[in-house]
Amino acid sequence: EKLSIGQSTLSHHMKILTESGVVSSRRSSKWTYYSLNDLGSKNAKDSLDRILTKKGNSQIHCDCD
Repeated sequence: EKLSIGQSTLSHHMKILTESGVVSSRRSSKWTYYSLNDLGSKNAKDSLDRILTKKGNSQIHCDCD
C-alpha cells in the first residue's frame, strides 16, 4: 500500500534484488521474508560509487553509454 505499486511489480523487483545479492530471502509456507544482505548492499553501493564518481574529480558523471 505505502509503495503504491502492484504486487506483481513488487515481486519482480524483489526477485531482481535477491538475484543480485542485495537482498536475502527465506520462505516460510506461503510467505517470503526479505532482509538486506550486508555484503551485497556494500557491493552495490561500491559499484554505484564507481559509476557515479570520477576518481580525482568531484564532478558526477555516468559511464552508461
